[in-house]
Amino acid sequence: MALAQRMAQGDLSARIAPRSRDETGTLRQALSDMTAAANRDVSSSTEQQASSLEETASSREALTAAVKQNDHRARGAQPGTAKRR
Repeated sequence: MALAQRMAQGDLSARIAPRSRDETGTLRQALSDMTAAANRDVSSSTEQQASSLEETASSREALTAAVKQNDHRARGAQPGTAKRR
């Protein structure tokens, strides 16, 4: 019961070893397996979010560079220097 309470509080690090082969032991093993699976899911989700943040930061840097370059070009284009068609 303590493992289930710890899981309910967000502690996914808890492990429990089955002590018997009866229903209680099977339940203990199932709880342990469930905790391990939940922990893997959380880890995977965290890795995906970190990767997404890295991509966002990279895109932001590229966009900032493009805006600066465009600003520099716009400031370099002085009135009267534009080519007429």
